[in-house]
Amino acid sequence: MKDQKPFIVGLGLGVLIIAGIALSKPKQSNEATAASTSKPSHAAAKPEPKPEPEPETLNKPAAPEPAEASVMALVDAVDEPAGKIRVLTGIALSHVKVGKDAAPLLEALLQQLEALTDDIARREALADVNEEFAELADHEALTDFQAALVELEQALNPGLAQAGKLIAGIEAPTQRIKALAQIATALHAAGQADLSQALLEQAGTEIEALEESDEMIAAKTALALAQMNIGQPEAAEQIETLVTKISALETSEAQLTAYEKLTRELAPWATQEIVAAQLKRIQASVLQLHYQADPVLRLVSGVEDPSGRVRVLCNLAGTLALTGDPEQSAAMLAKAQEITKDLETPGQLAPALTHLAAAQSLIGQGEAARANLAKAMETVDGIQSVDEQAAALGALVAAVESMDNAEHLETVLAQSLKTATAIQQQAQSVMQQSLRLINRLPAGEQKAEALEQIALAIEQGGAGQFTELQFELATLHHEGRHLPKDAQRAAKWYRKAALGGYAPAQLNLAVMLLEGEGGVADPTEAFKWLTAAAEQGHADGQVALGMMLALGRGVEADLVEAHKWVTLSSKNGNEDAVAALAQLVPKLTDDQLAQSAQRVKAWEASQIPPPSNPVPTSPAEPNSPTESTEPAGQEAPPTTTAGK
Repeated sequence: MKDQKPFIVGLGLGVLIIAGIALSKPKQSNEATAASTSKPSHAAAKPEPKPEPEPETLNKPAAPEPAEASVMALVDAVDEPAGKIRVLTGIALSHVKVGKDAAPLLEALLQQLEALTDDIARREALADVNEEFAELADHEALTDFQAALVELEQALNPGLAQAGKLIAGIEAPTQRIKALAQIATALHAAGQADLSQALLEQAGTEIEALEESDEMIAAKTALALAQMNIGQPEAAEQIETLVTKISALETSEAQLTAYEKLTRELAPWATQEIVAAQLKRIQASVLQLHYQADPVLRLVSGVEDPSGRVRVLCNLAGTLALTGDPEQSAAMLAKAQEITKDLETPGQLAPALTHLAAAQSLIGQGEAARANLAKAMETVDGIQSVDEQAAALGALVAAVESMDNAEHLETVLAQSLKTATAIQQQAQSVMQQSLRLINRLPAGEQKAEALEQIALAIEQGGAGQFTELQFELATLHHEGRHLPKDAQRAAKWYRKAALGGYAPAQLNLAVMLLEGEGGVADPTEAFKWLTAAAEQGHADGQVALGMMLALGRGVEADLVEAHKWVTLSSKNGNEDAVAALAQLVPKLTDDQLAQSAQRVKAWEASQIPPPSNPVPTSPAEPNSPTESTEPAGQEAPPTTTAGK
């Protein structure tokens, strides 16, 4: 409540003025008073004749009453217009309250209000005056004054007055508030922000007068929607108050109805953070109300995770079906399906669908089980994040483990392998991107350290993964670019990539084994790795294998087989093979050349469809020496035949 300072000031001024008037009356002299009281009159005093008024004073207006003149003099002494208004307001209030005539003061107050040239100042002054006279709004002496104040307000806010006319015929409070909110939204869109705010404030004032909970909730909803539409931060608090009001309704039916209606109203803003948080709160409350009202759902009310609730209900459904209670089993399963329909998070939906499929499979609903399991697979497959996909798949696998159905197990296994491949591919892609960034670093300790970190990550991945990256690291060690030149470490990484079926690594490892680089020479193992590369169609591996067979190095010489591999390499466009073929042909008979041609044809036919990458059994890896952290060499793109 506004303080009573103006009234107190006015009352105080009134007292001072009255005292001043009393003190200003002329006093009779002591002598005259004494004479008149001590000397009795012995003769009747003759009345003196009244003097005739002078002609020039006959039409002269009467002087103002001393009190009124003193008040106006006091008001005039105040320089600030707002100060004049405060003084007049206080004195006028005091006059009205004690029953004195305040009309001249009220008239002067209106004049002062009209004299304000600044609209903002006039609005503020009007608001203050209205608040001061609010407790005397029904006083008969203020009727004309109050009407004049209304006219001033309408002149200042014509739009507000027009809005008041528009809703004047609406009697229902909630409908009036909704209308005010809608008009405020339209005015804000039209650029009338001040007028829009004034209407919203009026709506808020009318809401405070509501007593019925239903009316209060409906009105607050309208106000909150208007605030959302015009982007006011107060909307968040309004919505929170709404949710709290709904939770306090007496019956669960009333709460559910109100929650449902509010959810529909807030749907257009569901993506906004403040609304999303409240919608989540509403969803939790609605779910709790359902659980309280349903004896089946009460069984799982203590389980926080929604997919966990589905799991419990599905397990109960299966148990009841096996114990000969199909009706209760169906009821449990129906409730599990209801919960599943409301799940949106893939990590919760995928295992929930799998639990449903398991229960349906158990009670003989094979088609429904297959459909739900397929939907679970689609859910996992549609997750963009590999981490989330792996987590969802883990939950799905845990759910399907209880199934005694080979078909379902195979379906989940296929999805698991597909996800694992995707994870590996994405991890390899990230590694390759990291390696490209590392290659842009200047040679030095930082680059070497980064490369070693990638190497460690690849090692942890195991053989058969990240073969291209393993090959890259091998060539960096082999050539001494960015990492210390280290033949043993290069051979180690070539071997890892070769074991993963990467043909360029198989070739380079074979060349190192032939030359004894990075360890003891081993032509026999070299022959195995060259064969693996050649069988994959690697042209360099084919010509190298052909020359090894022609020379009989590490293997018994075989000119026909040598001619076969060199021919295949030359057909792949290898220039070294073309030169080698020219030297090899004169050494073969026509019959040997025909045999070679048949073998070439047979090998080409075997490549449709291409077989899986052959990986020979190889001896144990050579021991790696202690790694160095000093880089060497300048940056250059890695080659695919670093060992040639």
